[in-house]
Amino acid sequence: MIGPVPIESIEVTKPPWIFLPLFAIENWVGISAILWISVATGAILLLVLVGLAALAWVTQGAEHIGSLFRIRA
Repeated sequence: MIGPVPIESIEVTKPPWIFLPLFAIENWVGISAILWISVATGAILLLVLVGLAALAWVTQGAEHIGSLFRIRA
């Protein structure tokens, strides 16, 4: 047998490491924390993407790395 001997009525499985902070926050705040953390993470990701898009739109073309490698005929 691989791993520890199973004990009836005790759950010993763990979620993947990426989800562990969500479960810690759920234990502190409650089940609604999973919803709010998911919404907050999505909002932060959206703000970062919009900010990067705005930065690319505002800056001049010569400031972009891609303009250094253009082939000019």
